[in-house]
Amino acid sequence: MGQQKEELLNQVQEFKDTFNEYFEAFMEYLNGGIIKDSEYTFGHPTLFTLSNKLQVAYLQLPEYLQKRLLDLEFNVFLHCNNIVDFFSLRIFLIEKQRFHGTSTIAVRVDSELNLAKMLIEKDIWEEYSKLPKRNFHFYRGQLQPKIMDELKLQFEKDLQNKQQEEKAISESENSSGENKELTNEGNGFFNDTVGKIEKTEAMIGSADSIVGKTLNLIKTLTSIGKYL
Repeated sequence: MGQQKEELLNQVQEFKDTFNEYFEAFMEYLNGGIIKDSEYTFGHPTLFTLSNKLQVAYLQLPEYLQKRLLDLEFNVFLHCNNIVDFFSLRIFLIEKQRFHGTSTIAVRVDSELNLAKMLIEKDIWEEYSKLPKRNFHFYRGQLQPKIMDELKLQFEKDLQNKQQEEKAISESENSSGENKELTNEGNGFFNDTVGKIEKTEAMIGSADSIVGKTLNLIKTLTSIGKYL
């Protein structure tokens, strides 16, 4: 029992340390999309490696603790491990003003880990499952959607809009019998940039507008030398 207790404590503490390191890097990268001339505008030196390290540490936790963390929306931090997805997530969080929500999740996760350590230290880990599922909305008149649910709704909305636009373009081309170019060199820099992004979106097919905005932002910022 003593060895099992020590192993559990080590697993929880290792995850806690990894998450703290990850979240610090995540906040630096998130602020890179808000603060002008930030060194983290387009990337981060450790975030992508830490995201993989965090997922490994998560899988080493006891199954019930994993479930408790997912109830706290911890899965928000498990989906991204590369520059493209992190960039898209950052755009979404900033545009929807949900970046503060990640800090709320982090505080709740840290508190749950402290509780888990206390249960282990007091040898009542087996009683963990008797605690009720967390309810953070009992004092609120209106429920706020989870970040991942809002991301899904945004994706579905963007995909529907894209399909409608493609249908309208197709009907227009069929009725006129003309195949117009997406861009015109005489329309200047802005139209040229939009045209390139539209062609890229056509190649990747099912891309949502968040990815499109990511490509748009990267192209624009690289060309005009400005930052978010």
